Amino acid sequence: MWLWTGSARFRGNPERRRDIRRDLYTRRLACSSGGHHRHHRRWSSLLRPAPIYVTSVRRCWRSFDPDVIRTNLLASTLCDVQSHNDLDSDVLALPYDSTITGLLDRQVSARSVTCRRRPSSLLFDDECRMAKRNVRHLERAARREGPLASSSSSAATAWRAQRRAYFELLQRKQHTYWTAR
Repeated sequence: MWLWTGSARFRGNPERRRDIRRDLYTRRLACSSGGHHRHHRRWSSLLRPAPIYVTSVRRCWRSFDPDVIRTNLLASTLCDVQSHNDLDSDVLALPYDSTITGLLDRQVSARSVTCRRRPSSLLFDDECRMAKRNVRHLERAARREGPLASSSSSAATAWRAQRRAYFELLQRKQHTYWTAR
């Protein structure tokens, strides 16, 4: 809480400042615990949509090593041809799924992640999503060729041109959205 410490009545009396501060704090608590603030909170919670939480299972693929999976897969029962000669294709799918999932769980463990879905902006439509996807695709291709700052490759120039077009599209969409209102 801000106090007017430069005014004449607080200048020489620190106890008076402390009492005023305490009084203002208790008034703020009394005001926020009852009165019109309670109704404001009730209406604001009704107007806002309830948050949507989505839980998904993800793996951290950075620690994935294809050589380790290959050696573990060769040592598994999937590569044992003798045990699968008399089995049907539907029956073969079950050990395939369980073996691959088990090998992945040992190397790249799965974890459950809960994310809150946020509502998208009204001006961000499918055209913007496609342009953003193209920019990200070209950026990944340009990064594969080397650092972006020093790169003068065709992929980096295509990425820069697409990024410029994407920002111009966003500005155009924002302009039409706000002028149409």
